[in-house]
Amino acid sequence: MSFLQAVEDLGLRQFVSKDNKKTITAHCFHLNFHRALKTSDRNLIDTHITTRNILHSVVALYNSNLPNIDPDVLYSSICNTNSWTLVALVSAETALDLLCSRKKCDPELDLVDEKLISATESKDVDEEVPREYFLQKIQKTYSEFEEEKAQQVCPNCRPSKFSRVFSDEEDEVESELESEASEDFGDDYSSGADQFLAEVAERKYQRKKHLDATKKVKLSSMNVENRLIAALTFERSFAIKSEKVYHITVLSVRKPYRKHGLGQFLVEQVKERKARNVDLFDTLAVLADSDAVGFFEKQNFTQDSLICSRYEGLRDTWTDCTVMVFIPSCFDARQVDLDVKLEFVEKEQELLLDASLKQYQQNFGLITRLKNEVIATQRIIEMQNKIIYSLIKETNAHKSSNITGINDGCKFDC
Repeated sequence: MSFLQAVEDLGLRQFVSKDNKKTITAHCFHLNFHRALKTSDRNLIDTHITTRNILHSVVALYNSNLPNIDPDVLYSSICNTNSWTLVALVSAETALDLLCSRKKCDPELDLVDEKLISATESKDVDEEVPREYFLQKIQKTYSEFEEEKAQQVCPNCRPSKFSRVFSDEEDEVESELESEASEDFGDDYSSGADQFLAEVAERKYQRKKHLDATKKVKLSSMNVENRLIAALTFERSFAIKSEKVYHITVLSVRKPYRKHGLGQFLVEQVKERKARNVDLFDTLAVLADSDAVGFFEKQNFTQDSLICSRYEGLRDTWTDCTVMVFIPSCFDARQVDLDVKLEFVEKEQELLLDASLKQYQQNFGLITRLKNEVIATQRIIEMQNKIIYSLIKETNAHKSSNITGINDGCKFDC
């Protein structure tokens, strides 16, 4: 498979906030990291960002919202052969405008030949703080005593070296505690992660230094960690061999860009099979956090216990989640407004679900009783077999003693 077959350009999409006061334009892509990185580490179209740096950024985005999931699990999930990831990136100008609005500073449009100057080519790089300094901070390890002390201060914290990539607070250049770092997360897809994180830390340092000196932020300092705003990863699951199941493993939208319909758009790409590499499926499943259950219910996912119990096997390493499924229509759902509510149909559905549940409970009770009766009968048969065996053994012993007595009597008569 070529690079172009592993990456699909979904083009520019506009997302409007709920209050209709803000519009965001994002460039969306649909890619298979496993195949894309096997061919070459090329830049995504019109982004000047390498595929591998997109991967590291997606892992960082997921890790920022799922701190209890180790990065190695995220890398293996995203880079699975059967996994695809949808990403949304805003332009550097949009990212700069958002940052400046939060920092209450002015943007500095440093352009050369209509191309952004890369952060590494910036002329005001502080030679006293080389990149190796940031790399050493990323790769720093801690003793068991230091780790234990940190846990005492914050028992529920699981510090990750990715935690600072999408931090909303740019003023803090270094985190208070770095986790143990290793470029080997169990697969070679994480190679270059430490270098990427060091570059992010360096850009933050230079950005803060320039901001303090000039009250401005350079356009060239906007990189992938500023431009990636949302991502969704899904995969083909083989947990049920008789059924074609797709599984949304992770969905994350950065906080400043929420309530713009980004999450709904990404789910629809999979749910309505708009993306090129999404085939017809029988079921689309998701393991939703408690905060995300309401969102997926709006996307017509159900958490019906009878239906979802079939997909409990999808949990694997994911915990504290609710299994929810979407069953597609037999016709093109894109032509139907799924927000239209039919009250009489919904009431009828509730009655049918209630009747089905009662019938299921009755059948379950009958099957349980039957199983218990079979077990009891089997035990009775086993006991009776033991009694019969004991009686046969006793009878045979009695017969043997009688035959011995007869033979002894004959001997005396003779």
